[in-house]
Amino acid sequence: MIYFKYILYNLNHGIFLYEGVIWQYISYILVILISSKLRKINIKYTAKVILLIISMCLLFFIISNFGVWVSSDMYTL
Repeated sequence: MIYFKYILYNLNHGIFLYEGVIWQYISYILVILISSKLRKINIKYTAKVILLIISMCLLFFIISNFGVWVSSDMYTL
């Protein structure tokens, strides 16, 4: 629901498309898919929440920074 509102807000204000937006939305989709799979793991609730928070923040950080690195002219491959 939160992501749906975020996408609608960006569509209405014209900031939905910019350079590198694909990396941001790929990381959002992966965070949603992986967290839904990790919720089914049989561990204590507190440990599960901590695992989800840390892993999803790291996943978003790595994917979005990789996308900037790949699509930027500042760095060469």
